[in-house]
Amino acid sequence: MKQSQKGILKKNSQQDLDMKKELHWDEHTIQQQDLERGNKTKINEPKTPYEDEIIQQNLQEDKIEVEDEIEQDLIQAQLNKQKLQQQHQKKLDIEELNKRLKEDLDRERKNMDDDSAEEEEKRKKHEEFVKKRKQHYNEKNLIRDAMHKKQFEDQ
Repeated sequence: MKQSQKGILKKNSQQDLDMKKELHWDEHTIQQQDLERGNKTKINEPKTPYEDEIIQQNLQEDKIEVEDEIEQDLIQAQLNKQKLQQQHQKKLDIEELNKRLKEDLDRERKNMDDDSAEEEEKRKKHEEFVKKRKQHYNEKNLIRDAMHKKQFEDQ
């Protein structure tokens, strides 16, 4: 392609207008570019999913969710069962403890009845001891008082 030099102020000539109207292709360059890039282009986008695939995938997800919920419910039921068994066992343990306590109380009452007679004797002995002790200390005071009286009588 030959371009003519023209000045800025010059008007377009007929020859220039004809050249602009014609379209020229550089066939040699186009063939080289086709060889470099290949004739086919590869599309790296995923295929468009069909509605059936989407529906089935959603159904599978729902099924998995339901199975997970059922599994969680089963686990929760087992935990509740274990808690109930533990509570029942505790209740049995408490009942057993109550029985033992009642038996122990009964035994102690019997022992107390037996011990009460012994304790009564011990208490009486202790009271006698206290009386004798008081008399002993009173004797000292009585002797002193008696000596004091004797001195007054002698005077």
